[in-house]
Amino acid sequence: MTSTRRTLDESERGSAASAADEAYREGNRLLAEGHASDACSRFEEALDLAPEFAQAHNNLGAALQALGRLPEALERYLSALAFQPDYPEAAYNAGNALQLLGRPAEALDYYHRALELRPSYAEAHYNLAKALQALDRHDQAEVHYRQAIELAPGFADAHVNLGTALTALGRDSEAAESYRAALEIDPHLVEAHINLGLKLQRTNRHDEAIAHFEAALQSPSEPVVHNLLANLYTELGQFEEAEAHCRRAIALAPAVGVFHRNLSNLKRFRKNDPDLRALERLAAQDDLTVEDRIQVDFALGKAYADTGEFERSFEHYRAGNALKRQSVVYDEAQTKLMFGCLQKAFSPELIESLQGYGDESAVPVFIVGMPRSGTTLVEQILASHPDVFGGDELGELGKAIVGMGGFERTMEAFSQGAAEISGPQIRELGARYVERVRLLAPEATRITDKLPSNFLFLGLIHLALPRAHVIHVRRDPIDTCVSCYTKLFAEGSLYVYDLGELGRYYRAYERLMDHWRRVLPADAILEVRYEDLLDDLEGQARRIVAYCGLPWHPACLAFHETRRPVRTASATQVRQPLYRDAVGRWRRYKDHLAPLLQELQAK
Repeated sequence: MTSTRRTLDESERGSAASAADEAYREGNRLLAEGHASDACSRFEEALDLAPEFAQAHNNLGAALQALGRLPEALERYLSALAFQPDYPEAAYNAGNALQLLGRPAEALDYYHRALELRPSYAEAHYNLAKALQALDRHDQAEVHYRQAIELAPGFADAHVNLGTALTALGRDSEAAESYRAALEIDPHLVEAHINLGLKLQRTNRHDEAIAHFEAALQSPSEPVVHNLLANLYTELGQFEEAEAHCRRAIALAPAVGVFHRNLSNLKRFRKNDPDLRALERLAAQDDLTVEDRIQVDFALGKAYADTGEFERSFEHYRAGNALKRQSVVYDEAQTKLMFGCLQKAFSPELIESLQGYGDESAVPVFIVGMPRSGTTLVEQILASHPDVFGGDELGELGKAIVGMGGFERTMEAFSQGAAEISGPQIRELGARYVERVRLLAPEATRITDKLPSNFLFLGLIHLALPRAHVIHVRRDPIDTCVSCYTKLFAEGSLYVYDLGELGRYYRAYERLMDHWRRVLPADAILEVRYEDLLDDLEGQARRIVAYCGLPWHPACLAFHETRRPVRTASATQVRQPLYRDAVGRWRRYKDHLAPLLQELQAK
């Protein structure tokens, strides 16, 4: 049978191409005016007339992406590349679509292809860097952010994101400069003000931090900024200002759970409290995100504890912890292995073989223990002494370990490979740590580092800093664990959200501390009981101050009057005189603690 289909002659092909081009131009106009759906129709019309029209495929992809139809958009970008392989915009758009689809590893290939086709493509360098950051390849991301900036010096967002990459690499001062550079280009860039404010807050430049946070107000981020200001004023002990900002954040975004939880930490609830009623109404909503529900449950746990309704309180703590446990990745088996490897690696023989290599500075004071054991109180007592700078929870030891030559390892690998540490590495670690903390307070006689989890590193601390002072704070085990369980931590401490896991972690911590007492000299660690501080504040404070090699100063007894930043969950408590309300607090919840009590009593 003979086909009756007619081949278009040259004039007809020209007419079709002209019509396709017209539809394409009309689609571009509609897309530019924000009419993405109508633009799709025009691009599809162009492709009906000219199926190999690569630019129409690409721009149809852009219209579909504007409509949130990312998988279809990606197909169109790939079609554009199939018809025109040397099309850098299509490769770049495909990378963007993949990144938005949560596939950053695949996006890398398309960004690289765009850059091969156009090496001067600043936006491709920028989005390649974002994909690398999503994969935690921050050092490579830095390279591409810098290339984007070199190609487009006015690229303010590239400066901001370079700052986030530098922050991830532990280069905070350089990160701050990147944020400043972004603000020189665009003084109204909210993200740069927020990030720079956080950097300044961390280095105790609070007035400057407040100025940058306030510059970010009157923006879509205003509720978040009010919350940041609330946190900063809490840190400074200015609780009225903190509460005012919490309430402003809630007024602007009443369904955000963290704003309510932060307010709950600043006040004591009473029966028929309007803030409690607002929390109850929020908890009754069925459209809360998981994160908001976690925050609300912890806030209600605190509120009902304040009003003496302990059954209801625990009900919400249990619900909030269960949801939080589902949302974190905690490998209990790996944690157990890590503890065992630390004990095996830091043997008496290793400790003996590496004596004499460490830095001789007596400046550092490490305050260690479980979270919620009283470490903040001990630091506040010491930081009230005029010769002591309270460093709070410093991450400098971990950074110094990572910076050791040839020793950039995970915590698990570190614990397994500790026997490979050499004397020169020990010396470098001690010197590096002292150099870092000295920047915080060059004139201080002592600088405290109150990161509780530094108990993991006591063997290494003794070797690297043999004259450092280590204070181990202990509290009743059940009170400690219940206090952990009823606090929602900003980060870390992933073992606290299940009572059984919490009890097993506590036992592992106790075994490790027993090991350090066996293998380290008797005077390497000062043991302080939280309850003894409550019973005899002056006697224990004098003991702590003397251990640190300092003369006695009466300001240490008025620790609650000391005006310094406190960033931990105990920021409100250490602004008050000592009280005994927290002793035996676990008994309020004793009928619900069987998994914890069983583990704590296990051998």
